[in-house]
Amino acid sequence: RRTRSNKSLIVRIDDRNTSSLQVIHKLVASLEGRKEKISRRMKSFTVNFLSIIVAVDLVLSSATTTTQTRLQEDAQSPPNPANPFVEGCLLTIAKERNETIYDTAPTLSKKRFQSIKRVCNSNDYSEGLYRCLHDDSANKYDEVRIAMGNWDSTIFLSWIMQILLSELLRVPTSLEFGFDGRKHESSLGSFYDMQNRYAYSDLTYGWPWVNEATSKKGDCSETDKPCAHIIPEVWTNGNNETLEEEKNVFPISKNGLTASVGYYIPRFTAERYPEFLSHFGLSNIPQKLSDIFKTPITWGEYCDVMNCSDPNDGVTTRSPSDTRERNKYFLEGSYTGFFKDNQCNQNDTAACSGHFVDVDSCTWTTHAENQFYWHNISLASAGPRQPNSGYSIEQVIDIVFAANATRSDVLFYWFQPDLLLSSFYGTPMEFQRVKLTASTPECELNRDEFLKNTFEDIRCLNSSTVEMRRGSAMASCDYCVTALGKSITRGFSVAGSNSVAESSSAVTRLATISNEMQQSPALDFFKSFELSALSMNDLMTNIFTNPNEDFTYHLGSFHEKIGTVSRRAVCEWVYDNLDDLIDTIPSKYPRFFQPAKEDQILRKVGLGLSIFTLVLIGITGVLAFTMEIKETMKILRVDCWVWILIGFILVEASSISFTHDHLFNSCGLAFWFLCLGRMLHLMPILIKVWTINKMVRSARAHQRADVKPKHLNYIFLAAIIATTTFMAVWFSTSPYEVKQYFLPIRGGEHEVETISFCGSQTKVWYITYFIVWALLLAIASVLTFQSRHVFEEFNESQGLAFMIYSHSMFVGLHILLFQVTKSSNARPNVSFSALSILLSIETILVIIFYFGQKFFVVNKTKDTQITGPTLRYSVATCQGRGPDPDDEALVQDNDDGKRSRPHPINSKFSLFF
Repeated sequence: RRTRSNKSLIVRIDDRNTSSLQVIHKLVASLEGRKEKISRRMKSFTVNFLSIIVAVDLVLSSATTTTQTRLQEDAQSPPNPANPFVEGCLLTIAKERNETIYDTAPTLSKKRFQSIKRVCNSNDYSEGLYRCLHDDSANKYDEVRIAMGNWDSTIFLSWIMQILLSELLRVPTSLEFGFDGRKHESSLGSFYDMQNRYAYSDLTYGWPWVNEATSKKGDCSETDKPCAHIIPEVWTNGNNETLEEEKNVFPISKNGLTASVGYYIPRFTAERYPEFLSHFGLSNIPQKLSDIFKTPITWGEYCDVMNCSDPNDGVTTRSPSDTRERNKYFLEGSYTGFFKDNQCNQNDTAACSGHFVDVDSCTWTTHAENQFYWHNISLASAGPRQPNSGYSIEQVIDIVFAANATRSDVLFYWFQPDLLLSSFYGTPMEFQRVKLTASTPECELNRDEFLKNTFEDIRCLNSSTVEMRRGSAMASCDYCVTALGKSITRGFSVAGSNSVAESSSAVTRLATISNEMQQSPALDFFKSFELSALSMNDLMTNIFTNPNEDFTYHLGSFHEKIGTVSRRAVCEWVYDNLDDLIDTIPSKYPRFFQPAKEDQILRKVGLGLSIFTLVLIGITGVLAFTMEIKETMKILRVDCWVWILIGFILVEASSISFTHDHLFNSCGLAFWFLCLGRMLHLMPILIKVWTINKMVRSARAHQRADVKPKHLNYIFLAAIIATTTFMAVWFSTSPYEVKQYFLPIRGGEHEVETISFCGSQTKVWYITYFIVWALLLAIASVLTFQSRHVFEEFNESQGLAFMIYSHSMFVGLHILLFQVTKSSNARPNVSFSALSILLSIETILVIIFYFGQKFFVVNKTKDTQITGPTLRYSVATCQGRGPDPDDEALVQDNDDGKRSRPHPINSKFSLFF
């Protein structure tokens, strides 16, 4: 009939005796004229269903990024940071110059370097500042940390490494200063520090920090102690040799720089006395050296000797305000410095000596006393530091600035590369090196022996005499030029935290390739990176010659502006020399990670089937709840459908979890859903069939069947507890974790596809799961076989047989997938997506075989009169009561012609079902 409210077709069968074939003929005839309309509706349904799949997939896929997006929105950095390069050096300079970086640097191919925006490091996360890439596709490598030193060249070297690693190689990189003996977690001193701060380390060399990185297998996130992977500039390898013996660091390799220590005079002194540029012009002239190289005095000493009350004397404008100022040799704007005459006996000119600015021999390597004595150069230091009367580095810098301000001749100890030397480039104060006798291997050997035997006994003891410290003439040569090196932790030898072990479920061959693809480029980069001394000098000079920056090396404001101008100089130098720096980038890097395409297709197929199956489960539940069941459904005992459908829902939740393992962090949850779901949809059926078999056997034997509902509930509860305990032991001893494969994409040398899957330490529990499931199916098979002679109204052998056959077939396919995963060509993402599809198909078939049969019977019998003593007897027993002894309908004729009644059955299991 056609109703007014609903245009859908309803076929009414008036004749209750109409056969199924006649029903089908009527349906076909009624639908013949509506093919086109049904076709349109089917197309519309298909489009809507696929749209739902895509929408749900997008929602699930975005679940992991929602939290990060909120963090990014809630934790924004200040609108106008002091550091213009906080988002990245290269892009910022290109934007300022209105250039395209790929056109500026021809070797920087866009295909290889697809993105040059810097990735975030731990400083960004700890401070909540996200002006960087911080998604999972960008941060595939563990963070590396660079140990800072307490001089300028190591800072600039670390910044260059940080830029290249963060912006080209996509490796999170931070700097270690070791303040207060704790790991440095602030951006202070980093190139990307928003406040442009400039800082020196507490240690000259961070040997303990590198050792800590090795002890933590390269993962500095596992410690609160100072931790670093590399010391970028090493002048001496004494401590490194000890760590090499302990196999904590690699042997020192060259970093490209060269270092030289020596004695310098200003250019204006060299112009007046060019002979002083060689030891030949300095030898045997004590009186002249005494007259030319005078002794600097502190501000306090000057005020004690002179009158500081006159602000116009050209030396000082006021008196020092505290002890620190009294000990200063120079203070810009207040004290220009003063050099007093040396006390020289005119009658004994051989005892005369000029002043030389030496450094502390216990802190620095200086051989001045040995070299000047054996070269007959009458120069001596008069500083406050013993035993060699040297000066601190800060005092040396003060004296150099005082000499520049007063144009006083000075000869002093210094080294390069260093920022102070570059700051006077092109000025009258430009440093000029004084040459001594050339260094020889024999001289260096004698010097090393002298230092080795006397370092602690003589050079650092206040009781030592100058005669003792002069040593041998064989060790009086000039300082040799030294190739600087770098020290790298052996922690890099350990694979990354996301790598796949060969003992996992993954294939050994794929695991090897994946570990190689995931290997951080940091180690290869550190080993190959070199920067020439000429490049470092050029970089340092640019700090003071940049026409856009008005900056000089001012002591009083050194740390206030040096951070700004030095960052710009370093960044511009890197940008201008990018073609040369590309050579330090390992050829196989950078690598860009993206999800596997085939994984996306299979995931969508699996998700579509899961959604369809859930809809089918819902329809099944609605039908079972709303159909006019009455006596037939009670007889068929479908009132336990609730547990069965809950089990199916959990299996489908497992199916979705296998394809969307990031949802609820559900790698292990998928197996929980699967095991509980299988138990919930199979165990009620087993308990029911076992109970019915027991009752029927008792009835046939005319015995009382005492089935208590509590016992059935206890069995079901015990099954749940056993399954939960099994899963708890499984995941406590061998938890499943999300693992990832990283495999190269064909045709893309630098593109890597990411394959996610669930992995465990051992497969014993997984195999145990198969054994238990197979055992349950075997029990179900036995019970099904036993129930083949049960009353027709209770007989479920046919439906159970199909269900068991379906389960067995798909368990076999599941085991096959398990084995294929171990094969040489298997990809875990494919196997898990295939498993998701199999679970959905299995559930669909089980619903059709088990529930479909029952709905067919209900539809067949709902309009048929149910009669017969056996049927009524069954209904009565299933409703929890025995037969009525006075019911004549239950009286049966025996074979001997006598009339008897069936034995009553005391059954109360309806509470459970």
